Amino acid sequence: MNPVKRVIIFGAVLPAILGAGCGRPRPEVMSETPVYTEETALIEVTSGAKFAVSLDSNPTTGYSWDFSTPPDPEVVELLDASYLPPEEPRVGAGGQQIWTFRAVEPGETGIALEYSRPWEEGVEPARKAVFTVVVRKGSVGSRQ
Repeated sequence: MNPVKRVIIFGAVLPAILGAGCGRPRPEVMSETPVYTEETALIEVTSGAKFAVSLDSNPTTGYSWDFSTPPDPEVVELLDASYLPPEEPRVGAGGQQIWTFRAVEPGETGIALEYSRPWEEGVEPARKAVFTVVVRKGSVGSRQ
């Protein structure tokens, strides 16, 4: 196949595969649920509350986030995991990997994620994100 033709096909197909540029709205989680990032160490929420963790991700590089320590399901329940492509569709541009949780019962749990290529064994992850989640009854603010 002609290299120019290959680039044209790749440029047309990749955004469709990743969902970029398809005009889909940004998820509700981004506007209605508190969202925490890598800079957050402590997440404080009340039982029954939803919260999300959002981390920069670029699946076109082969890297993805995965739990190295999932949360204790008796304290925090994972509701959804999704990938949000960049707002402006550019080949090779990264987006956000987002996990939405619900605080189940009062308690404390850790959430640890590692950014790596799943097929590379024995290789240190490129990045790590660690959160401590404290679930309380009543009204609690969150620290970022």
